[in-house]
Amino acid sequence: MNCKFCNAELEEQNSVCPACGKDNEAPQIMLEPAKPRRRTWLKIVIAAVVGAALVLFGAAAGVLLSQSGVFGGNAGTEPTETEASQTGTNPTYGISAAVKDQYIAEGDALHEAMDDVIVTMEGKTLTNAQFQVYYWMQVYNFLEYYGTQVDIDLSKPLAEQIMSGETTWEQYFVDLSLATWKRYQILCIEAEKAGYSLPDDVKQSLADMKAGLEEAAQEYEFESAEAMIQADMGPGCTVEAYLDYMYDYYLGVYYFNAIYETMNPTEEEISEYFDAHADDFESQYGVTKESGKLVDVRHILIEPEGCEKDSNGYVTATDAQWEACRKEAQALLDRWKRGEATEEAFAQLANEHSVDGGSNTNGGLYSQVPTGYMVEAFDAWMFDESRQVGDTGLVKTEFGYHIMYYSAGEEGWLIYGRDGLVSEMSSQMLDTLTESIVIDVDYETIVLGQADLSANIE
Repeated sequence: MNCKFCNAELEEQNSVCPACGKDNEAPQIMLEPAKPRRRTWLKIVIAAVVGAALVLFGAAAGVLLSQSGVFGGNAGTEPTETEASQTGTNPTYGISAAVKDQYIAEGDALHEAMDDVIVTMEGKTLTNAQFQVYYWMQVYNFLEYYGTQVDIDLSKPLAEQIMSGETTWEQYFVDLSLATWKRYQILCIEAEKAGYSLPDDVKQSLADMKAGLEEAAQEYEFESAEAMIQADMGPGCTVEAYLDYMYDYYLGVYYFNAIYETMNPTEEEISEYFDAHADDFESQYGVTKESGKLVDVRHILIEPEGCEKDSNGYVTATDAQWEACRKEAQALLDRWKRGEATEEAFAQLANEHSVDGGSNTNGGLYSQVPTGYMVEAFDAWMFDESRQVGDTGLVKTEFGYHIMYYSAGEEGWLIYGRDGLVSEMSSQMLDTLTESIVIDVDYETIVLGQADLSANIE
């Protein structure tokens, strides 16, 4: 007889499993389904914010997010013991002021301080109410991406746990949050100077966000959106403060991308940069100047109707089924050619008709594909020396017929070298802006509402 819980072999006439310790004869109690964790809505926000930024802007967003603290700022690099021990100074972020031992407040002391201004910079101000969002977002983002790498006890206040030297985790996140706010505001200031405006669809998303929060609050059984936010960001936080944070975030990301796109180094500059970092590119990405092209390709996979498939997805079909499949694929390609015949229109058809689960939600796109990665016929079409952007065709493989669209192709070292160089250029630009502006922080005025981390982190 085997254990019904872990399938280990049970000893004769013994219902208690020696492997998992569970009693196979004990009555089973049906538990009520667990309610969603409070932080579920926040995890969705983090994934949406970071994921959307990276999808939209790629390396540009990576620079901004890592610099600004959306990934925890410099969270992956702790200040040295010497730096951290300088009470009142955080050289990592260029912030210097009197640091309190702890910032958590409760009751009237907390609520009465919410409108107090704690930071000023170039006409911008940050209140305690707004700071709650910056602080707890940095904490949650850090724990999401680095939580398994650091020793933080979620059941204890962060003010009671040392990060490095004499600096507590609470003090660290306070300075990290202030640094994040500073970078966001610098980009907002630059955007305002340039007369930059967010795209209409982003403006609409921000306008709809309050209603979305109310819907989430209902789903997770909170009385209101504010109650939901306060459960995760302390009792002093407000919906308005959260919306302010999101507006500044999006304005910063979109404007930074606009700057990023203007940076266009020459091939000679890229080559010099790649050569200087050749060992890193090879060890981290396996890319050398001899690696060859990386290709962006879209496809729509059509399977023969009534075919059989093995565990690898390989198709077995009759000649008649294959011919019907080819005609279906050709008809879809002809339909595209009679229409707008744009890459966007092709992507829409891929989402509607492709049976490839790996790409039928992103317009059929496979990006930066090296030679030899796809099956032979697919690969041969992609890397045909005559291939040009916008080329289309049909390719038969073990999976069915593929309607192909050649989107882009470039030497791999150029792609990686350009991304690396432009990231460095944009990072230096942002650092220069940041270092040129001083913020005035009143640490004594800062207060934080307590959030229950142990209830929020899985």
